[in-house]
Amino acid sequence: MKHSQLSRILSLKQTPNKIYIIAGEASGDQIGAKLMWALKERDASYEFYGIGGDNMQAAGLKSLFPMQELSIMGLAEIIPHIRRIFKRIKLTVSHLIAVQPAVLITIDSSGFTHRVIKRVKKQIKRLNLPYIPSVHYAAPPVWAWRPWRAKSVAKFLDHLLCLYPFEPPYFTKHGLKATFVGHPITENLITIDNQTDNKEKKFLILPGSRTSEIKLLLPTFLEVAQKIYSHQKCQFLLPTLPHLIDNVKAIIPKGLPVQVTTDFIEKDKMFKKANSAIAASGTVSLELAQYQIPHVIAYKASAITAFLLKILVKTRFVALPNILAHKYIVPELLQGHCRTENIYEAFQAIDTNSQKKALKEVFETLYCKQNDLMPSQYAAQIIENLINEQSCKST
Repeated sequence: MKHSQLSRILSLKQTPNKIYIIAGEASGDQIGAKLMWALKERDASYEFYGIGGDNMQAAGLKSLFPMQELSIMGLAEIIPHIRRIFKRIKLTVSHLIAVQPAVLITIDSSGFTHRVIKRVKKQIKRLNLPYIPSVHYAAPPVWAWRPWRAKSVAKFLDHLLCLYPFEPPYFTKHGLKATFVGHPITENLITIDNQTDNKEKKFLILPGSRTSEIKLLLPTFLEVAQKIYSHQKCQFLLPTLPHLIDNVKAIIPKGLPVQVTTDFIEKDKMFKKANSAIAASGTVSLELAQYQIPHVIAYKASAITAFLLKILVKTRFVALPNILAHKYIVPELLQGHCRTENIYEAFQAIDTNSQKKALKEVFETLYCKQNDLMPSQYAAQIIENLINEQSCKST
């Protein structure tokens, strides 16, 4: 760091209306945007800095660089991008120190965000700058793999906001304040008027939000769609993200009726119309649970990543509805089982009414019933309290 930059940073004062927020995934971008709007409801003067996608930018964030650079899934898949990622960590730390926010909020992408937090804390100590409390929103899934992370994050986080009711005890036993705030997906007000049109079945195809997932999963998902289409008149619905649409359209075979959209309102309409779905593993399974759409989870990663995950992962299940229910309610077809014929057969075997009932019950567990606040509002309240506490300590 140059002397002129250091002098300027040391002259800056921390102000309680500056908030630094980082998200690295599409689901985190949605969570972050809802949190930003909830914080603005509490104080319209808040200014937001950091990294995020379209939703967070619409809420007032000017992203330091495109969020998609962080959306990399898989242990082996990260290796070719390591050099660029570490450059982005360095850039983010420098920018954050220069901004001097009242709080640092990180969402998902723990490989990136946790390194940022630790480096920022070192810089603060070295330069004798005002303390910046850190809050991580969406707990790392220590209940599934790498359980030692619970003790590790307790050393550098000030508060952890949990999406699932069973998560806080994993962290509080290590001295970290952890609060179940509810899952922000429960804030989506929907009407379930789908699955009633018997004239033409409608199937959702949900191959994920990363480029690597589109390449690995979408061809297989489309083969399943072709097999379904050969047996019955139907339509396929494929919501995706703007930066993925060209890749998606390039893979869709001619003659297969696939409606593609990047519009959020159109996506909601698709979910309302859908009779069933094929989906990649992830938060989307909770969206399907909310709409009570029977579905099959199918996923495969690179051979190296799959091998490492087989060693590290400790949970019986991959699909979130199954994890929350502690039993199989959604079929999971992973790695070598993620094949066209297997997925098609799983579709045929679905007990629609039974799965819809189970999905509804699972979704009910995502509500936090401790107060009348929505999850984002509850999270915003905790963060604002943390800002006020730190402000009192600094005066």
